[in-house]
Order: sequence, then structure tokens, then C-alpha cells
Amino acid sequence: MRLRISAVSSQASIVPRVILLDNFETPWNQLEGDQHNVERILRSLSSIPLLSILLTMRSNFPPSEEIDWNTRTFFQLRGTHHR
Repeated sequence: MRLRISAVSSQASIVPRVILLDNFETPWNQLEGDQHNVERILRSLSSIPLLSILLTMRSNFPPSEEIDWNTRTFFQLRGTHHR
């Protein structure tokens, strides 16, 4: 599924929206990926006024220093709590 920034932008301009980008380390850390292009898309999404981005990834660093992220660190569950 391709994400069309213009479609997201037009919908979020009417009603606040949340976009979930789960397992984001997959596109971010691809061996033959283009981090600059991925970051450009993130910056485009972050510029949409009524759009919140919920992004999950395994990393100690956010995927773009140009976006003012609110970060939360979650630790791996151990013992009977993990899958």
C-alpha cells in the first residue's frame, strides 16, 4: 500500500488524525534503502498540522533530528510476560 501524502494531508486538515508507523526500523535500516527519502516522507508527514505520528522502532535514536519528537523508552519484558 502506497501512502499518498496529499490524501493524508487533506483528511487531517478536516479532523485530527493519527498515523501509526509500526516496526519502523524495517524501512529505516534497509540495506539498500534510502534513509534520505524515508526522512523526507517523515518530514512531510510532520508538517501536517492536525496529524500525529505514532512511530515504533528498535533504536536509541529517533529517525530524524529535524522533527521535534516526544519519545518514550519501553524495556523488553522478561520471564512469563513476553511472547
